[in-house]
Amino acid sequence: MEEPIKSEHQTSGKKYLSISEMAKEIGVTVEVLRKWERDFPRVIHPLRTSGGNRLYDARQQEKVAMVYRLLRTQGMTVSGAKRQLSNRQSEEETTQEVINTLREVKSRLLDIVNELDKLR
Repeated sequence: MEEPIKSEHQTSGKKYLSISEMAKEIGVTVEVLRKWERDFPRVIHPLRTSGGNRLYDARQQEKVAMVYRLLRTQGMTVSGAKRQLSNRQSEEETTQEVINTLREVKSRLLDIVNELDKLR
């Protein structure tokens, strides 16, 4: 029986995990991780060494954990999990667009303040 996934805050602390370490970390087989990589190519795409070995950085570890939670903990189907992840990506993109717009507005306002200071 597979062990429950560790929370995102209980990771091993290593910067990169091999596929076997990643599988052990979340309690699935290497084959399951490979399948998830095929099923969720826009979400799970580990780094590759020159020899083709997969390496999971912290961000990829979080994404694998998210897929695990959707499929194993919440019992979603692959297509349901894809929809859920797609919605999250859309939300993240929208949030990033808002942040970028706010940064531009801030920059313009600072320019206006500087111009006003010059006029004094």
